[in-house]
Amino acid sequence: MSDTNTEKLNEDELWSAISSLELILDVMPEDKTSLQALAGAYVDIGDIAKAVKLKVRLGQLCLNTKAMSEAAEIFEELVDLRDHDEDVKEFLERYEAMKDIVQEEEVDGSSAVVETPASVDSDNYDFSDLEKPFDISKEISLAWEIFQQKFMSEEEYSMIVRDLTEMTVSQSVITVSTLHAIQNRGYKTIENIIAYLGVTYNAPFVNISSFDLQEDVLSLLPVRLMIKYGILPFDVLGDKSLLLVVMNPADTKLLGKIAKILNKKCFIYTTYPHEFDQILMQLHNADLKKKASA
Repeated sequence: MSDTNTEKLNEDELWSAISSLELILDVMPEDKTSLQALAGAYVDIGDIAKAVKLKVRLGQLCLNTKAMSEAAEIFEELVDLRDHDEDVKEFLERYEAMKDIVQEEEVDGSSAVVETPASVDSDNYDFSDLEKPFDISKEISLAWEIFQQKFMSEEEYSMIVRDLTEMTVSQSVITVSTLHAIQNRGYKTIENIIAYLGVTYNAPFVNISSFDLQEDVLSLLPVRLMIKYGILPFDVLGDKSLLLVVMNPADTKLLGKIAKILNKKCFIYTTYPHEFDQILMQLHNADLKKKASA
C-alpha cells in the first residue's frame, strides 16, 4: 500500500472516531474522557482551532466540578495562547482566580474495614450512591487505554465506542462494558486484553464458572447493580474481605464505593464476559421468580 493510501486510511479512521465521539457528546456533553479524546483527534487531523475550543470546554468543566489538578494540566497546555484567544483567556483567568481558594474535592477510594457478618443481605445496605444513571465515560476511557496499548486499531476503537453508546440506550438487560463490546465484536485479542488488565490493575483471571457460588455471598449486592456495573461477588475471606469479579478493573472509584458500602476490603479479579453473563442471567431470572412469588 502506498504512503498516500496509508495516510488516507488513517484519516478515515480518525474521522470515524471523531464521529463516534461527537455522538457521545451529543448525549453526554459533560463527558470528560470524550472531550479529551476528541480534542486529541482534532490535533491529529490538524484542526488546532477546534482542539483548543474543546480544551477550553474541558477546562471550564473541570473548574465547574472543582477538578483543579485536571484544570491545572489544561492551564499549562493553553497558557501560551492567552493573548490570542478570548475563550482561552477567560478560562486562564478563571483558573487563576480559583486555584488558591478552591480545595479540590477528592473521593476517598479506601474503605474502613470492620467485622461484618458475611451472611448479611443486601437489603441492609444503603446503595443509593449506586442508583445514579450509568456513566459510560469509564468504559470509553478503558477502551481508549486498550487502543493506546495497540490491542485494537483506530477503526476497531471507533466501533467499540459506537457499540457502547448503543448498549447504553438498549432496553435489554445487559452489562455495558468495553470487554462485552470487544467480545461481541469477536476480536481475537480479548485474551491478551484481559491478561493486560490483570497485570496492570492487579486483577488476576479466574474461571468463575468453576466456583461453587454461595447464596450468602451473592446476596451482598443486588442483582440489578451487579448487571449494571459488571461486578460479581464470588467469595469471602473471613468477615473482612470480599472477592469480586469485575468487568472494568480500572474503575477504582466504583470499587471504592462498594468497599465503603459493604465495609469490606475488596480484591478484584477478571473473567470472560460470557462466563459473567451466564451467572448473572441465572441470578436475574431467579430474582424475577422470587419477586413474582412475593
